[in-house]
Amino acid sequence: MLNNIRAGLLSFEGTVEKIVYKNLENAYTVLVLKIEKQGSIVAVGEIFGVDVGQTLKIYGKFKIHKNFGKQFCVINFEQIVPSNETSMFKYLSSGAIKGIGKAKAKLIIEAFGSDALNIIESEPRKLATVKGVTYKKAEEISKNFKKNTELRNIVLKLSKFDISPKVAVKIYEKFKNNSMEKIQSNPYILMGEPFFVDFKKCDRIFFTFENQKTNNVRLRAVFFHVLMTYCKTSGSTCLKKSELIEMCVNFTELEAKNLQEILTKLLQEETLISFRIRDNEFISLPEIFKCENFIANRLKLMLKLSTKSIKNLESYLKNIEKDSKIKYAEKQKKAIKFALEPTVMILTGGPGTGKTTTLKGIIKILRQNALKVFCAAPTGKAAKRMQDLTNLKSKTLHRLLNARPDPADNSKSVFGFCKDNPLKCEALIVDELSMVDIFMFKAILEALPIGARLILVGDENQLPSIGIGNVLTDLIASKKIKIVKLEKIFRQSMKSLIIKNAHAIIKKRELDLDNRKNDFFFLETTNVSEIKSIILDLCTIRLPRFYNFSSINDIQVISPIKKGFLGVEELNKDLQNSINPLSDKKSEITVGQFKFREGDKVIQIKNNYDIKYEKSNNIVEQGIFNGDVGVIKKVDFKKTSITVNFDDRIVEYESSNFSELSLAWAISVHKSQGSEFNAVVIPIFSGPSQLLSNKLFYTAITRAKCVLILVGKRQVIFDMVKNTESKNRYSLLKYLLDT
Repeated sequence: MLNNIRAGLLSFEGTVEKIVYKNLENAYTVLVLKIEKQGSIVAVGEIFGVDVGQTLKIYGKFKIHKNFGKQFCVINFEQIVPSNETSMFKYLSSGAIKGIGKAKAKLIIEAFGSDALNIIESEPRKLATVKGVTYKKAEEISKNFKKNTELRNIVLKLSKFDISPKVAVKIYEKFKNNSMEKIQSNPYILMGEPFFVDFKKCDRIFFTFENQKTNNVRLRAVFFHVLMTYCKTSGSTCLKKSELIEMCVNFTELEAKNLQEILTKLLQEETLISFRIRDNEFISLPEIFKCENFIANRLKLMLKLSTKSIKNLESYLKNIEKDSKIKYAEKQKKAIKFALEPTVMILTGGPGTGKTTTLKGIIKILRQNALKVFCAAPTGKAAKRMQDLTNLKSKTLHRLLNARPDPADNSKSVFGFCKDNPLKCEALIVDELSMVDIFMFKAILEALPIGARLILVGDENQLPSIGIGNVLTDLIASKKIKIVKLEKIFRQSMKSLIIKNAHAIIKKRELDLDNRKNDFFFLETTNVSEIKSIILDLCTIRLPRFYNFSSINDIQVISPIKKGFLGVEELNKDLQNSINPLSDKKSEITVGQFKFREGDKVIQIKNNYDIKYEKSNNIVEQGIFNGDVGVIKKVDFKKTSITVNFDDRIVEYESSNFSELSLAWAISVHKSQGSEFNAVVIPIFSGPSQLLSNKLFYTAITRAKCVLILVGKRQVIFDMVKNTESKNRYSLLKYLLDT
């Protein structure tokens, strides 16, 4: 370790007495270091691969933590081989070496004294002289000791490139002693399964080794990086060949001719996939292409199959109309008919057009014919709303399919219900299909029993999935699947200005902004500070006073952007201080840029399949998913935990999971999708045209159930209604359905 790193830092040498906390993702560790004749100190920082009993020399500075007191923040450290029998015994008895416990550690130290580690590493057969250790066991102990040393060295070497210990372990498990040799020859192998190291980190490794700079291995990786980055940021499943080459030219500053040769080889190897649509050639990643191709082939198969027809439909409809005191419109009858005849159909339409009433009719007739019907939606809020409206139990898609994290990549899912273990249903209704990406839709189709009906419900005017693909739009555009589009607004819905203005947005017509006697309000101001001030006043005083709304349960602020003065992050801080100010009765803890306080409204921002929780009926379940909203009930400093109530699901978060939470006083439009709130408040201000689009505006205002309030600039509203030029996603599903 370099002296200049240590300059100005304190140093201590001691034995690891206790590991309080260890995060495998980033190596953040809290440990107790016992220093001879000085007592113990609490050390925190990125301390790789240490175990109880090991001797460390640490460099850093003391700091006072607000909640946990005096801590030594480790800037750098080195591991020191235990040199005396006492420290060796602590190390060997800690369980760090598989096959050695306290009893064997004592016998080994008694037999070999301070030479014990050298014997284990270099002369394992001598271990067989120790009582209870066979030759085979001795070899295993030596192998495990060497593995620990090798693994620790690899973790430390890769940490220089910001590669986490968890990934370093995977690398070692695959390449063993050859790990660094493999990585030096081609660091871009780390971009794929099961490591998923990003391109920039691989590039840092590549340019560390001079002999690699002229190797085409980097240029091959550039195509993957550019294409995958484009797909993830745009939601597209492919890219025009000419655009891909242009992007790679800009990225590498090389001539297109050189890159064209490499792309040709990648296509010949089928490392990338080419698909021609008329005069244009599109390039796709194999995983994405296979996913879209599977969806197309499965749907084509489903359309060829016939299901058991339900007779006497008119009689069923008349009975439902009589019992429910309703009168179906012709398109609603058509939708019910389609849902009962083919194996797959789509029901689409905006608010107030009768989708729910139609769905209820479909479900009632299916169940009257003794068919088992499952309902699901992408988010917990959407599933709950569906259940409340249809009176049929509904689950999130993740729960329906029994999702678990993919061991190779925790950002992906594997499903308990799949082609080898299909769902036990005869009809599946999926709501909010616009939110579903190609990977989830593929999982749905794989889990659906052959011959079961699939009824897809969604609003094509909403934002597309935040993930990759354009499922609902492509299915509608293909014209291969029977579709019913409900457009007529029913009389009772015509009373709502929210619904009338939502349909005006669809048709790009002028909105009614000056009617103050309904459920849609526009508070005009051009001053951004005043916009924020009005929003805070609405959420803390005016809406709770005039409508008896809860600031936590009923009111939601939705912003078009994340950053900036009126973005989600800044609004969350201001709303938190206005609605839930700090007091002596509330504990809080700082996590990154946020302070999480008892009483705060929070949102889960990534899927966690393993976290367990207890419901009020004492039933223990597991799994909290992206978009779930709850309230912090307790911040516990001693346990370093946060307890959150998600609609009667009590979840305790350890510090390693804090990053999965974010404040939810304000949320983005994408995070709000699939949910409804009694009152929605939206700041309206100038910003990037790609964010302030027609679809985004429509999606935001249709989240309001009772009251919608826009605060800001009139001209921006007009601009958003007209702005339908959001960049189209490239996708192949529509064309694959045609082949």
